[in-house]
Amino acid sequence: MVALGFETQLWEMADKLRGNIESSEYKHVVLGLVFLKYISDSFEEKYNELLEEGSGFEEERDGYLADNVFFVPKEAVGTDGLTVWRLLISKLTSD
Repeated sequence: MVALGFETQLWEMADKLRGNIESSEYKHVVLGLVFLKYISDSFEEKYNELLEEGSGFEEERDGYLADNVFFVPKEAVGTDGLTVWRLLISKLTSD
């Protein structure tokens, strides 16, 4: 099995949510978390690529859509630059 690096974080979040959800509905939560992780990682990678280019297009939606990357609006990124995924992890794993 290939280790992707985020399994522990997913497990911790999923474990917190599991107590409140029927097992038959639980798959929808987990799939949503995996999709959110994909969106977050894709956005961060493209953002850093555009930032390195230095042309100032890192806030332009079209630069992301051209490469089939979901654009994450500024409102969904924390003041410290953390994307939705990292913010969600911090909320769900903190006690």
